[in-house]
Amino acid sequence: MKEIHKIKIEPLTAVHIGSGNSLTLLDYKLANTSSGVRKYVRFSSDSILNRITTDEKLRNEFEVFSLNNDMKSLQAFFHKNMKNEDVSYLCLPTKEFEKKYDENLKKDPLQNACEVLEMYRPSLKLFPSIPGSSIKGSIRTALIDSCVRDVEGGFDFYKAKKSRNFENQILQNKDAKTDPFRAIYVGDCNFTTPLTQGVGILQIINGSSGHLSEKNSTQVQAEVILGKIVSKESVPQSFSLAIDNDLQKSGSVSKRFFIKDIMNECNYFYGENFKLEYEHFYKNSDSSKIEFIDKLFMEIKDITENDSENSFIIRLGRWSQFEFVTLYDEKHNFGTSRTVLNYDGQYLPMGWCKCTVAK
Repeated sequence: MKEIHKIKIEPLTAVHIGSGNSLTLLDYKLANTSSGVRKYVRFSSDSILNRITTDEKLRNEFEVFSLNNDMKSLQAFFHKNMKNEDVSYLCLPTKEFEKKYDENLKKDPLQNACEVLEMYRPSLKLFPSIPGSSIKGSIRTALIDSCVRDVEGGFDFYKAKKSRNFENQILQNKDAKTDPFRAIYVGDCNFTTPLTQGVGILQIINGSSGHLSEKNSTQVQAEVILGKIVSKESVPQSFSLAIDNDLQKSGSVSKRFFIKDIMNECNYFYGENFKLEYEHFYKNSDSSKIEFIDKLFMEIKDITENDSENSFIIRLGRWSQFEFVTLYDEKHNFGTSRTVLNYDGQYLPMGWCKCTVAK
């Protein structure tokens, strides 16, 4: 018998789950809306080409640009001939992205300065999604970390961690059939609120002695799901989590996990790691750009200390930082840099989400 839980997930900051594709100015543009607000417009170049096949003038114009490998003119061609029917979806650009976009329009398209990492969207759907595998991966890290902490004295953690079978030793797995996570199933979660789709620039920042500075390096542009701290339109979405009690009771798997274990261990692992990160980088910072980070600190504090809320935190997706996707290690020191989304002049850490289990 499966114990099925309905869980609402709400991004707190911003989340990027990549599709593996990079978009160029042949795939998107910034356009003014009727309200005067600029929107990032993702369009289909194939749709444009299919539509202009009957227009000999436009078809010839496109062929000339293509044969001459004139990317600048091709870019302008698609932007000029795009219509509403060619639009796939819209995103809200950050101020930094808008500024960089205007700069990129003047550059040679072959420099790839305009590339944007595309957010994962299920086939034939226009809205972004967080795959169940990403959520389960975050939960798995926290649960395995708890197993590491529970290991009896005498276990040589650092020596064992170098072994390829380290997790199996911790979980007492003999083979894949005894993996305790076989008994946990997590569904995908789709985000259908248009105004939570954003696009911005990821910035590397250095932290030392209470001082944060922006590292001069190649900036990455990416589509994201915007969370509660920056978006008034943020609405929790639901996914299902099922625990196969029969499989766990049968003894086929090496360990048993319950929904309370998931909640407690996620709050401990991610909560404690964020406290350490906050103290290491942000607590005594002289930067004026950590307003959102302070808000995040209070959100996480409230979730992890309020048992009655039935909620837990996870961190997932790209730029979640090494310390939050690896196992317990007393020796980690968070290095000297972080990667954050530069959101209208404020630093926004990536990947933080609140999950609430329906009672």
